[in-house]
Formats: sequence, structure tokens, C-alpha cells
Amino acid sequence: SLHDALPIFAFAYNTPGVLNRMSDLLTRRKINIDSLTVSETEQAGVSRFTIVVTADAEKIEKVTKQLYKIIEMIKVFEMTDRKSTRLNS
Repeated sequence: SLHDALPIFAFAYNTPGVLNRMSDLLTRRKINIDSLTVSETEQAGVSRFTIVVTADAEKIEKVTKQLYKIIEMIKVFEMTDRKSTRLNS
């Protein structure tokens, strides 16, 4: 459908305020967060953020690119492209 619940995966240095900057970016673009999971990674000080949002693929792609502007961000990818599901294994 036009608006699916799609996950965005972000890896970032876990510093004070990084989650706030991520949610603020989504809020400014009027994207509601359906679910959010933050977990530690094997690398100390780096967290994995799984953000599920309901929006069209174009909007999610724009937000994914804008998330890279957050200084603590290491890697961001979304699952709108079915080929990228392999990245989650």
C-alpha cells in the first residue's frame, strides 16, 4: 500500500541527546514513530536503533538521508528496497 509500516535501522554512538535529535527530525517531518527499539551492539558505545514508522517510501528515503546529518550517526538503512533485507541477517 501507499503507507506501510516500515523499519529504519540506525547505528549511532550512544551519546546524550542522540535519540532526541532522531525523534525531533521525524517529528519535524510529521512522521509518527510506531515503535522504537534501542539495543547495544558488540561495539562499546554504539547502539542500534530500530524505528518503525508509517509513511510512504519517498518520505522514508528522505528521512534516512537526513538522519546521516546527525553527528553521532554511523549507518542508516531502511527496508523499502526488498533487496536490503539481506542486511538484517
